Amino acid sequence: LANEALQKRFGSIAMVTYWRSRLENIAVWIIDQEKSRRQSVKQVIAEQDISYEYAGPAGPFILHARIDRIERLQDGTLALSDYKTRTLPDFKDAETGYANQLTLAAALIQKSSDVQVSELHYWKLGGREGGAIKTYFEKLPDLIEKTETGVLHLLASYDNPAQPY
Repeated sequence: LANEALQKRFGSIAMVTYWRSRLENIAVWIIDQEKSRRQSVKQVIAEQDISYEYAGPAGPFILHARIDRIERLQDGTLALSDYKTRTLPDFKDAETGYANQLTLAAALIQKSSDVQVSELHYWKLGGREGGAIKTYFEKLPDLIEKTETGVLHLLASYDNPAQPY
């Protein structure tokens, strides 16, 4: 199947060979991660949609997110993961709001349930080793709260009729 899909996409034997070896590296790496991670995980949920309705100044605002992977950990908390194929964001990007996808998803989950998010993971798929994971858990409650506060401030700004879009 992979060869057929690659052949259809690229049409060149050289490109098929190149990408097949890269995909094999990624597959082996993912299998190794699964074997290692499943020991501390009760449940894995893939491609989960989450939403929460905020009360904006001009009326309700529903924020939606799709989370690539949710792990319910042995302690009952959640770990959220996002799969990337390019450079992974660093903690500073999350702190400054340039990479707030997972922190915002964590806020939505915590608003809509009584479950706490204890870890955020960015999985990089690719590279010589097949992949890499960056994990964030230090200062996570503060980071989640800061992200949500920033989004609510932005929402209030755009609910102002004088604010240009």
